[in-house]
Amino acid sequence: MLTYYHATNTKDEVLNAIMGSGKVRYGFHMTPSKEIALNYGSHLIEITFEEDLKCAHIGMIEKDGNHNPLTGHGIEVVLKDDAAIREFYMKLYDAEIVN
Repeated sequence: MLTYYHATNTKDEVLNAIMGSGKVRYGFHMTPSKEIALNYGSHLIEITFEEDLKCAHIGMIEKDGNHNPLTGHGIEVVLKDDAAIREFYMKLYDAEIVN
């Protein structure tokens, strides 16, 4: 199992996109760090996958000298295309609002 976090100010809408009848959008961001995720929204969603996402972009948040002192040198996981979004749902195990 692998867990990532996504923070948002619209928790019900995002949880519905993950677990309900909606669909996450291109550019959906997650991070393995709760602390980093909470810099992007007031509500934290914990997303658990059965295994690692191979189609998602995984890289450093800091790019091209764009350093945000609140996020440091954190890792981001971004769903950039249809293959990544499809894999997201195929490997999704559970998601819940944790704050």
